[in-house]
Amino acid sequence: MHGAATQSRRTSGAVFGPTNTHQTRIVPVPVALDEYVRTWVAFTVTGGYLFPSPSGGVWTNTEFRAQSGWMEATRRAGAEATTICDLRHTVASCSALPGRTSRWCR
Repeated sequence: MHGAATQSRRTSGAVFGPTNTHQTRIVPVPVALDEYVRTWVAFTVTGGYLFPSPSGGVWTNTEFRAQSGWMEATRRAGAEATTICDLRHTVASCSALPGRTSRWCR
């Protein structure tokens, strides 16, 4: 990954910039998703988004919540304030525990 996109608080649009460390990152893909991701990569144009939003751009938080069913799923789970970032950080925290893996965290 060469860059990052955050969502503007003022316009709700994507704001492109460097990663937090200003370095290219290698994002590991779990073995269970390897074939799925390779298939998407094979059909993605050079420079295109691997998983574009329905509008063809990056997924903003607003667009993701509106179109993915996230709001309904978190409401039904009684966790309305939960975000994707919350889940990512939870898995990272669980994985950092001695003797624990992300699989244990599920």
